[in-house]
Amino acid sequence: MANKHLLVLTSLFVGLMLLAGGCSISSDTTELPASGEVRITYLDVGQGDATCIQASDGQTALIDTGDSEHQHTLVSDLKDLGVTRIDTLILTHAHADHIGGARSVIAAFDIGKVLISPQATTTKTYTRTLEAISAKNIPAESPSPGTTFTLSDCTFTCLGPSGNQYDDLNNSSLVYRMTHGNDAFLFTGDAESREEDEILAGGADISCDVLKAGHHGSNSSTRTPWLQACGSRLKTVVISVGAGNDYGLPSEKMLKRVSGYTLYRTDKNGAVTATSTGDGISFSTQK
Repeated sequence: MANKHLLVLTSLFVGLMLLAGGCSISSDTTELPASGEVRITYLDVGQGDATCIQASDGQTALIDTGDSEHQHTLVSDLKDLGVTRIDTLILTHAHADHIGGARSVIAAFDIGKVLISPQATTTKTYTRTLEAISAKNIPAESPSPGTTFTLSDCTFTCLGPSGNQYDDLNNSSLVYRMTHGNDAFLFTGDAESREEDEILAGGADISCDVLKAGHHGSNSSTRTPWLQACGSRLKTVVISVGAGNDYGLPSEKMLKRVSGYTLYRTDKNGAVTATSTGDGISFSTQK
């Protein structure tokens, strides 16, 4: 009888711990992707962004780091994914819900290089992030549109921003298109209609199979001309957004615009995983 009571108490304790700390990513994902595959995990960091891209040889890129509230969960989730080093850390822009976890990530992992938006701010979150980068002597640069880098057999092309000073920091977001064989992914940070229009006016190729919606599904992002330019190959839209957020996101108008696509949301699905073979993409979700 004592053992039975102990088992019940243990189960209750574990359940309470899960409720308090949130569910982590499945430990089944600690293995790297199969040879020739690339895994893209849109992590659940509440009302923020963090996307991990892993190649089968272990090379890894991380786009944004969520906010400081989720920094420890983010580091834990990255380790659960089998990440031991981040070759390229992309900080799309200076808002705290995109760079708030950067210092913890920098402390926990060896970082090859940092790509950061050209527009600076004077916030503590931003300045402390720069201090953390400098303290570990990590090379950092602000890429220009058209510049590329490779991660294993993936190619990342910077599409924006075209300027370095905007009234709204969202429009200073680094926007990247990643190709892996015949598969293409678009990562947009918080780019809103102004930056979308600038990228389209520059003639950039934004055709893609999977689009990460801009600014957590805001109505001022992922506008109709942008979706049209993504082309007929676009089939899937992912929204990184927090449950019950105070901003009314994702916008109902934006949801209506993407109603014809397969939609994943981190507030409803938890972490969303896309696996690219280079000639096709499959999806799985945390919940």
